[in-house]
Amino acid sequence: MHSFRPVVPEDQALICHHRIEMFRASGRDEAILAEMDGPFGEWRRPRLASGTYFGWLGMIGSGEAVAGLGMMVIDWPPHPLHPTSRPAATS
Repeated sequence: MHSFRPVVPEDQALICHHRIEMFRASGRDEAILAEMDGPFGEWRRPRLASGTYFGWLGMIGSGEAVAGLGMMVIDWPPHPLHPTSRPAATS
């Protein structure tokens, strides 16, 4: 059976690993990936705690995470297309 679950702070290392592997698969420079890994983790940690970074992990029957999706809330100022709220806000 396959399932999905929300990411939690304890998934920090796994989220960082998935992100590095995504960029590695797209051919990014290894030196840049190594330099980015630590700062990304530090950036993401407080955002996961506050709820502005969130996501889900795809799990297989053994409980192993085999895929992930991370999303973030971006603070967006009022704009002519949405003068009083964020772009995705509803009335």
